[in-house]
Amino acid sequence: MNNLTLPQDHQAREEASDPQLNVTLEASAGTGKTRILVDRYIRLIEAGAAPRNILAITFTRKAAGEMKYRIIQELRRQSMLWQEVRDRLFDVRIATMDAFCLGLLKEFPLEANLEPDMDLLSEVEIHLLLEEAVERSLMGHGRRPTPDLKFLISQFGEASLQRGIRHFIRSRLVTGPLLDQFVRQRVPHTLELRHVLTKTSSSLREALRNHHWATLPMPLRHVMESQPVTPFDLEHVASYFLTQNGTPRKRLSRACLRADFDTRAKYDQHRMQVIGIAPVIAEHIRRWRRDVDFYAIQELWKLYRSASQHFTSLKEERGGLDFSDVVHHAVNLLNQRGIFSQSRFRLESRYHHLLIDEFQDTNEMQWSLIQSLIDSWGEGAGLVQDAIANAQASGRGKGMLQEPSIFLVGDQKQSVYGWRDARVEVVNTATKYLMNIRPKGGRQLHIRQSFRSRPALLHFLNDVFSGVPKEKEDVRWAFRYRKSDHFPVLESDDHDLTVGLAIAPTRARAASAVGDDIVRLLQENAYQPKDIAICFRSRTHYRVYEDALAQRGVPTYVYRGLGFYDSPEVRDIQALIRYLANPISELRAAEVLRSRFIGFSDTGLSLIAHQHRRRAKETPLLHLLKQAIPPETLPPTIPSEDHAIITNILPKVTAWLDIADQIPPSDLLQRIVEETDYAACFSGRHGIQGWENLKKVLELIRRAQNRGYMTFARLVEYLDYASAGEESLAALETTDAVNLMTIHAAKGLEFRAVFVVNMDQTLRTDTSLPRIKEHADGTVDVYATEKVETKGPDRALEEEKRLLYVALTRAKDYLVLSSLDVGHKERHATFNNLLPKSLRELLPQAATTDAPELAWKPASATHRLRVVRPASSPRHYHDVTIASSQTLALEPLPHPTQS
Repeated sequence: MNNLTLPQDHQAREEASDPQLNVTLEASAGTGKTRILVDRYIRLIEAGAAPRNILAITFTRKAAGEMKYRIIQELRRQSMLWQEVRDRLFDVRIATMDAFCLGLLKEFPLEANLEPDMDLLSEVEIHLLLEEAVERSLMGHGRRPTPDLKFLISQFGEASLQRGIRHFIRSRLVTGPLLDQFVRQRVPHTLELRHVLTKTSSSLREALRNHHWATLPMPLRHVMESQPVTPFDLEHVASYFLTQNGTPRKRLSRACLRADFDTRAKYDQHRMQVIGIAPVIAEHIRRWRRDVDFYAIQELWKLYRSASQHFTSLKEERGGLDFSDVVHHAVNLLNQRGIFSQSRFRLESRYHHLLIDEFQDTNEMQWSLIQSLIDSWGEGAGLVQDAIANAQASGRGKGMLQEPSIFLVGDQKQSVYGWRDARVEVVNTATKYLMNIRPKGGRQLHIRQSFRSRPALLHFLNDVFSGVPKEKEDVRWAFRYRKSDHFPVLESDDHDLTVGLAIAPTRARAASAVGDDIVRLLQENAYQPKDIAICFRSRTHYRVYEDALAQRGVPTYVYRGLGFYDSPEVRDIQALIRYLANPISELRAAEVLRSRFIGFSDTGLSLIAHQHRRRAKETPLLHLLKQAIPPETLPPTIPSEDHAIITNILPKVTAWLDIADQIPPSDLLQRIVEETDYAACFSGRHGIQGWENLKKVLELIRRAQNRGYMTFARLVEYLDYASAGEESLAALETTDAVNLMTIHAAKGLEFRAVFVVNMDQTLRTDTSLPRIKEHADGTVDVYATEKVETKGPDRALEEEKRLLYVALTRAKDYLVLSSLDVGHKERHATFNNLLPKSLRELLPQAATTDAPELAWKPASATHRLRVVRPASSPRHYHDVTIASSQTLALEPLPHPTQS
């Protein structure tokens, strides 16, 4: 590690911690930005700022919890300061962006035109409501003008439509305005498919009329003879005259055979006519496809608006908001004048100092919210200045704080949440604003000294990211790794190899190489399993690595997303609790019916839902759970397994509801587990882990219950908070194990050894409908049926470069890059193809060489890379015995009274 202090970094850290300065701090990976944020908070307290006047905002509950913990720990170390603030710790405000906005709206509901009891919907609720909103739109329940669903489904398929519209609704604060603007400015207002079809067929007929055609397929005859022409006919015309790439043919298509012509001369004459007129046909087809693309965009826009209206209505029915809602309403509230003016002044005088963490993950709307809070500061004579002056005059301060302050910290190189609407360029927008908010300006600081990684590894990272392909400087959202971003290497490091390459012909062999190398680290280098992480670009293929480690006796923990709170048994328990808390919800009924406690099939649910809705407007799944649907009215095609469930299991649900408010939740859950023989769900090697997960979640529920009166409704909130997509509780309680996680989950964490695997996999591509292509100048193009223009910078690809940076900077001592030996394929966007060319070309050699190491020689130095390959026989960390599904013995669950 770098133990020396870089003078420039030392100065930047001092200024960043100064509570009198407005600061934007760019902090590279491993530089200890949280330490600076905590220091600044402590120095604000020391200077006389009250905790209630300091607002710190971050973007996850886990980060907020960790920040508050570190602040309190630091206050405890300073006894005099602790004595002063210990009774005011409840005033320490560390909030997520959504929690701050929701609190603001609940404080001023009337001014925000919202119901006082509105709340933030859970992620599960949002997903289910989105599905229902999109389904209603596809069923035609919407305001006019209605979209051309027949055309859209024929073009994209129903599943793609649903996925695309859900994506647009989730990202509506960013993508919604872009699509609206494009449709209003670029799409003809009177565009109709039948008019475009008529226009194109007439143009083609006119072009073809001047030639004598000896033989033509039926679609061309339709065009020539003024028959009703379909889009299918026009695509046949296109394939006859154009290649698959849309270019004019230089030779006839396979649909035109020599045998179709009487003589060779007629065949040659026909060929020359086709080749000669193909450029003209190409232009007409290009216009046709452009108009069809515009039409598809227009109809998708209508579908998006219809689904958005349904989504809004469904949220209003449940009295809830999603994350985009709370930010949008909070911004509108702060921008109000008139009725909100007095309340706004009170709010402005409450928060004197703002600290915003992970600022690279914000977007324009969130920055607008922050800007609204600090707008009046620039005037220098608002309530904030008066409140600060009064606090200093009261004797609690040292006279240092005369003005409010704001501190923004982040790292543009680690902005990897574009799919959550983060816009990395907002950092520069905010910095320019902050530098001019007061006559004295502010400080734009940069720290880059890593205290995380070994010098040799830092040197390797500098050379890797210096060689990553770069976009032009005018692309504001492009990945940048300038000279000023290089990690300083202040010490020499000539010890063990710090970087390895695990390149193999198959995924299983790559996993074996990784597994054997991990055992080597555990046995020879005194590593503990928890010191090691395997990072994946996506959630696919993690099982093969989990199995490889299990075969070698290495404990594993699948972290976040595929971990504890996402395990099937914990999701089943949550579905059951949500239903018992709200048994009149159709969504909750669907969840519990699909859980393994009941096990109703999706086919059966769909058949019952659609048939019953034709008979009545009431909710069919609630009727099903209450056995209010007569057996004779059930669809005849319902699976026999579902019939058995209706007969044997559903009668028990009514009994559960009858006693749900009479006995403690843990007692009822224990009873349901026993009555449904839930243990039968666990078999094979993963059955043991499933049983342990079930025991663990029931124990968490008992602990929560023992702290006080716990209803099922409060239990829902408790588990939602505990999981929150962050897995904080489960991660803290996990045993010593190798962590398997996505790169996004690894962000903010560090490990002694990191294996970045599956680097040959194709990177994330834009699958939304329609697809938006952003240009460097701020303009956009939108595509639906047409292929997206690949030339020019691509926002998604630039984010993948930043994701690679996050992945490689998690390692402290040892880093391994692993992929399949798939050859050099420039056209595929993979992590491999983001590496410098000289390193990329070394990968195939790592798959075939017998040497223990290879040398990578970029311009600045030579890096020794360990060749990681499977051992001749698998290495073992512990002896492994795996119970078969027939012999798996599960210990009984402890009764609640025993805990």
